[in-house]
Amino acid sequence: MILGIEKGTGTYGFRKLIVAEKNKNCPLRICDCGLADYRQVLKLQHQLHEERCQGKIANTVLIVEHHPVITLGARQNANKLLAGRSTLAQKQIDIVNIRRGGGTTAHNPGQLVFYPILHLPDFGLGISEYIRELEAIGVELLKQLGIRSQRRKGFPGLWVDDKKIASIGVRVSKFVAYHGMAINIQNDLS
Repeated sequence: MILGIEKGTGTYGFRKLIVAEKNKNCPLRICDCGLADYRQVLKLQHQLHEERCQGKIANTVLIVEHHPVITLGARQNANKLLAGRSTLAQKQIDIVNIRRGGGTTAHNPGQLVFYPILHLPDFGLGISEYIRELEAIGVELLKQLGIRSQRRKGFPGLWVDDKKIASIGVRVSKFVAYHGMAINIQNDLS
């Protein structure tokens, strides 16, 4: 049980998608966090990352929706805000600088975010292969929802025509990945 929010395994079919592809004998815990504050989930990710690095817990995937927040990743040239900080503050939209790949990502209710905390060698993956696996999982999930998406070479994430539908930003430390992918499902993009 993680902070009283674990609801079981197999949520959204990710267990099947990840485990069946790489290693059927590798346990994977899925935790549905519901609608949660970004900073609390970030703190939880750091805690779980450390525990996974120490071998204290199984590979884990957090699934969450966030209250409105904008995260700024390591790719500074991609960190662009479409509104001023004062406007965002008036709308109670938090801005958080984080240590992960990628640029600016807006999160809000209706967006499916999942944070795999995975020891990559368990799945035989390097960082590039892992990002491709995340994209493949996203393509399959969107396909199940009747949405046809595709990858773009040199641009991590998923696209529907010329619109980005999923953002990927990960960090790997001590061979354990965290952060992950955000997929726009039914969120307000205005």
